[in-house]
Amino acid sequence: GEYRSHPCKHPVRLVSVLWGATWYYYLTNVVDPQILSAQQLCELYRRRWRIEDAFLLTKRLLGLAYIWV
Repeated sequence: GEYRSHPCKHPVRLVSVLWGATWYYYLTNVVDPQILSAQQLCELYRRRWRIEDAFLLTKRLLGLAYIWV
């Protein structure tokens, strides 16, 4: 929703976090920070990427890294 005449149908919240000298940006559909704090959101993304890394490692170890499905 860039304009009032065309509002966003699904509101999202942008969370910006400065870690060291790098800014990280996260989007969530949980718009209330009382339900999901910025710290909790960062932890969820960190866990998600650990799962993705585990799948990548497993695929490489099993020789499945280049199979297209």
